[in-house]
Amino acid sequence: TRLFYVLGEQGMLNPDLPTAPADVLILPMTEDLSPAIALATALRENGIRGLLLDIDNTLTLYHDPNLYSPREKAWLDAMKQSGIRMMLLSNNIDPGRLDAFSRLVGVPNLGNARKPLPCGARRAVRRMGLEPFEVAVVGDQILTDVAAAHNAGCRAILVGYFEKEKGLFFAVKR
Repeated sequence: TRLFYVLGEQGMLNPDLPTAPADVLILPMTEDLSPAIALATALRENGIRGLLLDIDNTLTLYHDPNLYSPREKAWLDAMKQSGIRMMLLSNNIDPGRLDAFSRLVGVPNLGNARKPLPCGARRAVRRMGLEPFEVAVVGDQILTDVAAAHNAGCRAILVGYFEKEKGLFFAVKR
């Protein structure tokens, strides 16, 4: 089972853990919308109004961006239904690939984000019309996604990856 790592259990934020600027959140990703809706409610109750979503190995496979499972679709649908704003945030520089996936999932995108630098996340936060403290970055890598969240003043949601990439480069970033 892939997990969204959400502070505490059942998608609820744990008040005993530090909450700023980044938290690590535990929630199973399933086709059942109720846990995701509970998470969206908890996020809103804790001031999170937007999510910046990594693409590769977070929402789809790195080598097959057309693979978009019902599990991830259900999760995104629940966030949309709950009024959480979303934007795809990727280091990918191929606009065709990003735009195609953006259309597939129905979420706008910002490419060439240069994570872990804060510039891409800050640009995306501005486009969403939010403040950094109102946004969480969702991704599968500590040294890119979580670091970008910290550097931009956002919170972070670390997710389990689809598949383990080969090579020292990826091992270090996890």
